[in-house]
Amino acid sequence: MSSSKGAAQQVDDFYVQLFARGKPQEVEIGAPDNDPVARVIETITESILRYAGTTLKDVELAQLLQPDRVLIRTIPPAGIEALTIWIAPRHVIAVNRGLALFVYRLARALAAHVIVRGPNDPPAPPESQTIGIIASLLDWMASPVRAPLVEDWPVGPRETKTAENFATSAERFVIAHEVGHILHKHLITDSAKVDLAKASLAELDKRPVEQEIEADVSGTFISIESMDKDGIDPRAAVTGIYFFLRAVQLGELVGAIEVDEAHRPAEERLNICDHVIGERYGSHAPVLRQWARSSDELLERFARAALKERDRRRLVAAARMDEVLRTTTWSMGQRDIARDTALLKEMQSLMSHSPSAVVEALAANLCDADTYRQVLQSASSVEALERDDRWRRHQIAHFIARYAPVPVKQCLGVRFPIMGGQA
Repeated sequence: MSSSKGAAQQVDDFYVQLFARGKPQEVEIGAPDNDPVARVIETITESILRYAGTTLKDVELAQLLQPDRVLIRTIPPAGIEALTIWIAPRHVIAVNRGLALFVYRLARALAAHVIVRGPNDPPAPPESQTIGIIASLLDWMASPVRAPLVEDWPVGPRETKTAENFATSAERFVIAHEVGHILHKHLITDSAKVDLAKASLAELDKRPVEQEIEADVSGTFISIESMDKDGIDPRAAVTGIYFFLRAVQLGELVGAIEVDEAHRPAEERLNICDHVIGERYGSHAPVLRQWARSSDELLERFARAALKERDRRRLVAAARMDEVLRTTTWSMGQRDIARDTALLKEMQSLMSHSPSAVVEALAANLCDADTYRQVLQSASSVEALERDDRWRRHQIAHFIARYAPVPVKQCLGVRFPIMGGQA
């Protein structure tokens, strides 16, 4: 706690940087090789581009939509769904990875209640269990992480395949919507005219609302007809459109997805897409909607219950975090390992069920470098420091945060190295 210059000051600065809250980093959600969503996005794009290539009469557009002229990338979790920018000589479609993972895990939860079980299949899990899983998914999306850090729970091969089908069909609509922007020559950001390092994702994705509606319209029939051309039942494409927009609606309800003048609420967009299906496919529309309507009713019922469960958990978690941060003591001296271990396990369990309340409480109690240095320098003794409420709360929050998942630490700006891993 010395304020002198020289070697002692250097040690103090290192100590401060180690324990203080730094600038939050951009959250990174990895793409493991076995992730089904990451594996299929490029395949979906190839299918859509093949379809577009066989239907386009405009030679210039056909050239723009050649496979080597459209690249797919992922972007960190953010408040948008996807965006397309022009990086000469290609269009680059960037998909929100956090939302893609949410769509897949939501499908994984729903799949157990969608499949038709045979006499040799185990029974479906209790609905309360599925509702609890969806509540956790929603709360992770509501947290600053904006991605569902829920590990894949055990399911059978048929549930896994069904979840992959739902997610694949949903992502097809996302890609088809972005290809729709290219087809209609909509306003697309030219990377040569903006500073990509400084521009926000939302700024890169601004265009008139009429163009967003047109892309939804085109995305609807591109999804359906490209899937049909690949020999896949087009009812799956309609199910994907419904499912994706319901997932976006849930993201909107918990603040994970932005609604603005151009990007209308998912409910409105679904109504437009459904109208397109009725207008374009006429008497075939009821059959095309068959699977979508039944899964949509099931998801809506689970989602209502999950939102209530999520709110209940948040209240419980927020109260417990307040109690922990208000009453837990902290010492510069010898640690009570058993107590600290028990606290850490409790906090990790609480975070898995209600992450937003935990992360928000940690963020509110972590000190930045200037504040932390001020607290250290103003203390007249170690005993006085231990009595300082700001220091005590910070130490507890920092202890919990540094054992949190890496994306949580990135959000909070905590870079404390721990044994066997990196902060």
